[in-house]
Amino acid sequence: YEVVMDVMSKLKENGVKRVGLAVKSQ
Repeated sequence: YEVVMDVMSKLKENGVKRVGLAVKSQ
């Protein structure tokens, strides 16, 4: 269960970074 939470947190961080890059590119 802890591993799942860690993976989810990483996915969220990657999502935030991708959104930030998309906003900067625009």
